[in-house]
Amino acid sequence: MVTSCTITINGNDYTKLNAEQRKLIKPFMIETTGNSVSYETAYPLQEINGNDIKECSKKYNYTWIYFWIPWCKGSISQLQYFIEIEKKYRDKGVKLLLVSLSYNVEDIKSVLSNTKFDRVSYILQASHYGQSINKSMKKVHTELSEGQNNIPKVKIASHYVFYNQTLIYCGDNFSEKDIQEIIAAHP
Repeated sequence: MVTSCTITINGNDYTKLNAEQRKLIKPFMIETTGNSVSYETAYPLQEINGNDIKECSKKYNYTWIYFWIPWCKGSISQLQYFIEIEKKYRDKGVKLLLVSLSYNVEDIKSVLSNTKFDRVSYILQASHYGQSINKSMKKVHTELSEGQNNIPKVKIASHYVFYNQTLIYCGDNFSEKDIQEIIAAHP
């Protein structure tokens, strides 16, 4: 499945947040429970950076990161599909981290509520990466692929998968078949 979206607006909307909205976005914390959350009544949003993602990769067998944009129809249309894949393979240790590239909290809340996503979601940390989406993605790719072998020389990707702290996939096309192959190759 193709999930990439052409980035026509290169800002992450951080400067558009009012003080009340900024209070709703929390610093990163690794989830300690599998408790579900509701985007209809709360904003379970946390800022995340490459180091935080690597911390998550220590906790889960397969840490799958999907970078998405709440105003991109291509990203939105794929969310439900990816959420269902994660639920199906959760018992194998698959953890999906949805990381928004935009701080448009109202759109994030609406999209995740409509898809029935019931876990904490993340926003790529503007204080670490700045406000340019393209530059942020290049920097996070550099951080995630640092010290890793056999990673394609791409500048950015929308999907990354770590297996026990080792980055084993980065690219824009991802499907259930890919997660099945990853689990079969790294049981």
